[in-house]
Amino acid sequence: SPFMVPLQSYGPSHYCGGTLIAPDIILTAAHCTTDVGQDTVQIGRYNLGNYTESYEEFEVAAFIKHPDYDDDDINYDYAIIKFDGRSEYEPVMIDEGDVELFGSMDLTVVGWGVLSEDAYQTSDVLQQTTLDYVEPADCDGILSQFIDFGVPEITDQMMCAIGFNTDACYGDSGGPLLTSDNVQVGIVSWGIGCDTAMIPGMYARISDQYKWIISQVCELTEYEGHPGCAPTKSPSPSTSMQPTSICMDMPEEWS
Repeated sequence: SPFMVPLQSYGPSHYCGGTLIAPDIILTAAHCTTDVGQDTVQIGRYNLGNYTESYEEFEVAAFIKHPDYDDDDINYDYAIIKFDGRSEYEPVMIDEGDVELFGSMDLTVVGWGVLSEDAYQTSDVLQQTTLDYVEPADCDGILSQFIDFGVPEITDQMMCAIGFNTDACYGDSGGPLLTSDNVQVGIVSWGIGCDTAMIPGMYARISDQYKWIISQVCELTEYEGHPGCAPTKSPSPSTSMQPTSICMDMPEEWS
């Protein structure tokens, strides 16, 4: 997954993931951009413990959270990172609403998060695992029983996926939930523990806020050609004005 981006605070210490969605734009979760010491991003990493592997590094120019993000209920958990420079890696495609999700559809989550809920250290090596998509009504039915315990209410901006003895976990936030065709449909957002029996994890649904995401890409990127952005129109060639000939009857002689 060459489009994967580890987000690291001062140290460096890995705390979240992200994905390259344009040559100079990263998509991540809004809760990953709160009080972080992130001043550079690395693209092309696989083993964070291998300091000799080849990768790109860029200065961060801006963090943009979704304007409706709410830290209390973790709704609208989308954010954009703009960096200076151009990555040569291929960006991931994101779902604009064309992907038809169905119950038990295989999806893949990718990240450097911890390998178990009681682990203290995130993984050096990029991991991935397969989860099943959970229909919204089924997900709401499962999680609604936990609302009295402070679990956020499920919204249209969220989607659910569940694994069997496998799950996303701490440190995977901001990373992608992908189809088998490597189209990103979700962003790792929150959950009740990790791999808690019969309880799905929550992801920010990309198709719901595709227009906002693409509007940020088109406004911020310094490079043309993103399929979601209208091409810049070249100015129409101006019609040159030909000088008008004025015929005048001139007298043969001036007196």
